[in-house]
Amino acid sequence: IRPEHVKPNPKGELDVFVDVVEHLGDETIVYTKMEGRKDQFIIKTPFNSGLHANEQLKVDFDMNHVYMFDAETHKAIMGIPHEDEIPVRINNNVIKVGNQELVLDQDFLNHLLDGAFDNDVHLAIRPSYISLEEIPNALVLKAKFEFVEQKTDYQAVYFSLEGVDGYRAVKVKNGEKVTLGKEVNLYLPYERINVYDQEHNKLNSRELVYPNKGEVEVNERNGNTLIKIGKTTLTYPSMGLNPGKYRITFKQDKLMPIFPSKMLRKDKEGKLVNPVMENPGNVIPVSAYDEDVLGKKLLTYVQVAGFEKYASFVMNNNFSVYKLPKFNLYVPQDAFTLKRID
Repeated sequence: IRPEHVKPNPKGELDVFVDVVEHLGDETIVYTKMEGRKDQFIIKTPFNSGLHANEQLKVDFDMNHVYMFDAETHKAIMGIPHEDEIPVRINNNVIKVGNQELVLDQDFLNHLLDGAFDNDVHLAIRPSYISLEEIPNALVLKAKFEFVEQKTDYQAVYFSLEGVDGYRAVKVKNGEKVTLGKEVNLYLPYERINVYDQEHNKLNSRELVYPNKGEVEVNERNGNTLIKIGKTTLTYPSMGLNPGKYRITFKQDKLMPIFPSKMLRKDKEGKLVNPVMENPGNVIPVSAYDEDVLGKKLLTYVQVAGFEKYASFVMNNNFSVYKLPKFNLYVPQDAFTLKRID
């Protein structure tokens, strides 16, 4: 931080001891000592600051002008981020960004995983993808420009969002006029937006995410509920349902793949494990269609008997369906919901 960006402040969080005060015309150079620092800590203030030698002083940094460097290489480590993240919450088709509530594009919604909804998640986009000009198929955020840093080949403009802590950045061409303190519209192209969970696993897929819905036959027998999916019948303790046709909806994060013994033996690192199954018979055969790596998680698309579209489920990213295109899924009782078809 430069000396002119250190400000005396009675409520400041940094303590210094004033050693020498040097008056230089219209400014004053203050040489101070700071605990834990061998070299003098220099502050530059206006000529009438009223500071004197041999006094304790509290100071603050102007964080808009702080630069950070690696202690060993001296290379800059803080600048415009590769990808900026904004805390958001999505409910149905509405995204809440601080104090803003915006309706999301349906196509974008069709690519979101179940975990993106009704959870605290992060919307992420590269600063270079944000546009100040109106563009089609974009999420429009109202923001306020707070400060600018001039880079070699662009301006890094930092903006605030009402109700959101901190600043985010947008790249602006050199020579383009930027008015600080002004509310502006920022256009975020949907195709460039990512959504992450708290563990930084991606929650939007490159493929369409179809609703995990299919038609099943339900019966009650001997104190059990029987659910027929294709040629497979799953058995659970009685749910008190009337027999008939139902719409079943699988939960993406509750279905569990079953690996054959030979595959478990080949996995020397012990990453592949089968779940503990209360009822080992409650499995359905599936055929893999595709997969999408989401970080530490893997979104897997499969064909299930009785489902019009592909079903999908989330598993640990320690396996590829291309190695095992046909396998079984364990379906615990909390992995689905049922709705009667009238």
